Amino acid sequence: MGNEGGAAARVQGVTPRRYERVGIAAACLLSAIAAIRIVSLFGELPSRATQVDYSIYYLSGYLLRYGENPYTTDLKPLAARLGMDTQDIPRATDPPTFLAMFEPLTILGLKEGYWMWQALNALALVVSLWMLLGRGSGLRPDVGIALAALAVMYPAVVNHFYYAQNKVQILLLLVLIMRWLESRRDTAAGFALALAGLMRGFPLLLIGYLLIQRRWRAIAFTVIGLIGGLLATGFAIGFPVELSFVKGIDVLTGTRWLHYNTNVALGSFVSRLYWARFGVDPGVEIEALRHATVAAVALGLMALTCLATLRTTPAEDRDSAAFGLWVATAIALSPTAWIHYMVLLFIPFARISSAARGGRANGWTIALSVASYALLMAGCPRGCVWSLADLSYILMSYAGTGSVLESIIQQTAVLSLLLAWAAAFTFAMSGDRGKRPNHPSERQHFDASRPASDEAAPTLAL
Repeated sequence: MGNEGGAAARVQGVTPRRYERVGIAAACLLSAIAAIRIVSLFGELPSRATQVDYSIYYLSGYLLRYGENPYTTDLKPLAARLGMDTQDIPRATDPPTFLAMFEPLTILGLKEGYWMWQALNALALVVSLWMLLGRGSGLRPDVGIALAALAVMYPAVVNHFYYAQNKVQILLLLVLIMRWLESRRDTAAGFALALAGLMRGFPLLLIGYLLIQRRWRAIAFTVIGLIGGLLATGFAIGFPVELSFVKGIDVLTGTRWLHYNTNVALGSFVSRLYWARFGVDPGVEIEALRHATVAAVALGLMALTCLATLRTTPAEDRDSAAFGLWVATAIALSPTAWIHYMVLLFIPFARISSAARGGRANGWTIALSVASYALLMAGCPRGCVWSLADLSYILMSYAGTGSVLESIIQQTAVLSLLLAWAAAFTFAMSGDRGKRPNHPSERQHFDASRPASDEAAPTLAL
């Protein structure tokens, strides 16, 4: 009799009480671990107010406030005067619109501006997770809380706050864009995409998604927003300063950064494979072959992304699976992408979790998502803000495998990104998302998003 009741509950989309108790216990445990992680990270943050990447933001905004061009002015003299470290980054590297938005924080002073910046980042992360995992996601509250705790423990988040980055702000903008596209608010989505592009650049790759989906209104307002934003930035900081951002691009995309194992961009990964095989100065022919390989891999990734998007119409893609795939592709194809860029993967991860709850995600998609998360946690547990030298030394002493293991571990971030991309790709390619969901909140969203021509079609009662 008990088994029959459990089966009936599953058919009706109601979770048996024993599973609810397990879910609540898991949510409490993961929340406690996440809280410990937050406290541990918080203890490290005070010393980071004078370090990169916040130091570069602050110095660049400071120079702007005093009428100097941060793209042509050496940051080191000002850094020495303020007691800040730039790690040999000579000039500003961030887009002018972002620096114009950051400039007011320099009025508050170094420490005050730093904590205000981190508070804004924390708020952006909380709002993003609420929109992705909260009410309307189709997830039970305990599952949403557990996933939010896992998100807080994600190494990319640790890395993000350690370096006082700004990618959670881009995450919030992309979540808003996704929601607005789902609700056909293309004007707002276009303006938000323009802002994300002006702040960081690489999100503009999502224009390709809009083109394939034929969201012409969103594209038009993205262009309008870009033009308006560039003009507003030019009037605010001066057009000569804005145009000199090309010097910052040269610094940011230099070959120096491709050697870093924490650079998860696909081009950087391919380059490191070449240099590991042929050396850092392999000659003109090998370098030409390296560039050709990077271009071929990028074109292949774009082709697969476009293929998956072409298979899905906006009406069918109520999980925004194609949108999540384009987010992962934008990270991989960015000229330079660090581990903190991977906070944007919360979008495909969250949509896959919601779909899995409704039975719309296949086993491969779920397995690849879990593998991506687990790999980054295993190889980069503290956000890769620490050195593996001690670990390698110990392993070398006892097993003689320290250097080999370290070489593998150092690539786990980019391998994790590729697994996440594969999960987003299989999710976008799967054809089972048209199935009517079991969860009541999902069923309401499904009914509201169905085309009018389907209203009279017969449906199976679940």
